[in-house]
Amino acid sequence: MATAQRLLELFRRDEGRLQGLGRSGPSVRLVYASLRRRPLTSTKQLKELSGLSFPTASKAIEALMDLAIAREITGGRRNRLFAYDAYLAILSEGTEPL
Repeated sequence: MATAQRLLELFRRDEGRLQGLGRSGPSVRLVYASLRRRPLTSTKQLKELSGLSFPTASKAIEALMDLAIAREITGGRRNRLFAYDAYLAILSEGTEPL
């Protein structure tokens, strides 16, 4: 129950940070919703989940990285993977080895 509550708080906080994005707002919100469904993902997967074009999904994930919601984890320019770190951290709490 506590994990679900913390995730809901995280989602509310991050959705609040998406306000005021201007014209890119709707695309960023679609990609954010996709990232919530798949917190470790690629631009190609975000494109498929959101229904956006590849360039639009790429720009939206860049906006989420600028807001420190998402992080690119591969370090490359192609076939990049992204993580929703705060979400994954909440899910992994209590799973550390003893």
